[in-house]
Amino acid sequence: MDLSSYRSIQSNLFVRINLSYASQILLFSDSRDSISLNGDTYVGLGQLMGITSTSSELRSTSRSITITISGIPNASITDIINSRLKGSKINISRAIFDPVTRDPLAIDGNPAGRFSGIVTNYAINEEIDPSARTATNTITIMCSGIVDVLANTTKGRRTNPQDQKLYYPSDTAMDRVPDLVGAYFDFGAKA
Repeated sequence: MDLSSYRSIQSNLFVRINLSYASQILLFSDSRDSISLNGDTYVGLGQLMGITSTSSELRSTSRSITITISGIPNASITDIINSRLKGSKINISRAIFDPVTRDPLAIDGNPAGRFSGIVTNYAINEEIDPSARTATNTITIMCSGIVDVLANTTKGRRTNPQDQKLYYPSDTAMDRVPDLVGAYFDFGAKA
């Protein structure tokens, strides 16, 4: 991104969590005001939201990210627990704005994707001040990148005659597998 022609800019992070079980999308940002971006309105959480730093790399690597949101009212804790955040898809983008007009800059690559993954866990921390009779709630959302998710995925089927016949009843390619179990093959030996 070439930003050399701008005297000042503003940068914000935008979080999109897709709660697929409920067909609901949570949209929030670290901006102090709500901002529309690509037709979606992101709720501005300002300093109440924190995201661990990310790095730009040429290759896809395994990485994780943590989002912290503080100042959650007590009445919303039940909604968070019932929202089933685990397993939801998450995307984080960075957009650059004109600080005066609050409009996104019309440059290539704006907004830029920063993270794509799955919510793997979350934790709720409540700090109670008995003397002031107040409570402060913080939610920490732990996310794993797509590379981690793919690395930990196990898929496939067994290589035995029974499973082969389920999919291809007339195929006999796996019929000899039980006879070959434990057999020794000296590959490269003279015949």
